[in-house]
Amino acid sequence: MSLPRVRPELGKTLLAYLPAALLFPAVLAPPLNHDVAAILDFTQRWIGGEALYSRLLIPDPPLIFVLNLLPAYVGKHTGLDAILALQLCVLFYGAVVWWLTVRLRRHGEEGPIERYFLDVAPVLVLVGAGYDFGQREHLMVLGALPYLFLATRRAQGARDSYRYIVAILAAVASAIKPCFIGIPALVELYLLFTLGWRSYVRDPVPWAMVVVWTIYLASLPVFFPDYLDVMLTLIFNYYVGGSTVWQTILVPRMGIALALLVPLLWVGYRGNNVLVKILSLAAVGAAVSALVQRKGWSYHVVPIELFGGVLAGTIATHWLICMLLTSANIPRR
Repeated sequence: MSLPRVRPELGKTLLAYLPAALLFPAVLAPPLNHDVAAILDFTQRWIGGEALYSRLLIPDPPLIFVLNLLPAYVGKHTGLDAILALQLCVLFYGAVVWWLTVRLRRHGEEGPIERYFLDVAPVLVLVGAGYDFGQREHLMVLGALPYLFLATRRAQGARDSYRYIVAILAAVASAIKPCFIGIPALVELYLLFTLGWRSYVRDPVPWAMVVVWTIYLASLPVFFPDYLDVMLTLIFNYYVGGSTVWQTILVPRMGIALALLVPLLWVGYRGNNVLVKILSLAAVGAAVSALVQRKGWSYHVVPIELFGGVLAGTIATHWLICMLLTSANIPRR
């Protein structure tokens, strides 16, 4: 009996997702990232009655603990382990991000190779963090991806039905750490100069994000006064600082990521691909975020690597391949 034939399109799609599929067991295998585990543990102790920021001293702003409430409650009130619950939450989050990015793209304007890469890019970002799976930087990059595709559409004058969902998702993701705000700030400045201020102020996306950030800031003195009264003093006295910016740049993994990013930015801005330019701005914002923290820790480099990887793949599949096809007089589709 002969085996059923796999349709060529289906076979190519499965091949595109194969590298991401091979990485899934690695990112889900023990041990859980030490910082991710610590935040989950503090969240469990918090809902168990210990006071956050007075008894439980940790410099992270409260949003990440709020986001960890779901897996912490699942671990407390069901038979499911909290670590597994956390991993499932991140996987579901990644699935939502993938779904949104697919909906926000103009597939008719993409070449076949570009289409396959952009289809799989959110999945590669989901698993590409490796040991830093579930870290705050990883969650931020995932939340930023649909926003960057939406920003591409906004720069072209389009309005999408998912814009409020994407704006809220990106605002929450970028609020996990204050330094993450630089990424949407750079993108919004680009859109302001691209669209002109009259068109820009009529766009609801930036205002929706500002509303989310304002609500979050207003909630701090109400729900987390100890963070403002106790923790911020400790942060400014003992946590902020460390290495100089130059010393941070020279950290091996940081230096390599920045060195590889520079030519990508140069190549990206030579073309007229709006998505490439917006990804470049996100990568620059990620680099600034990593440097202002002045620690050089591995997970601070993750956004540079992930945004840089998506940027490199987009350039390779759109700009370089289009040039090769044009020079050979081969139709793009």
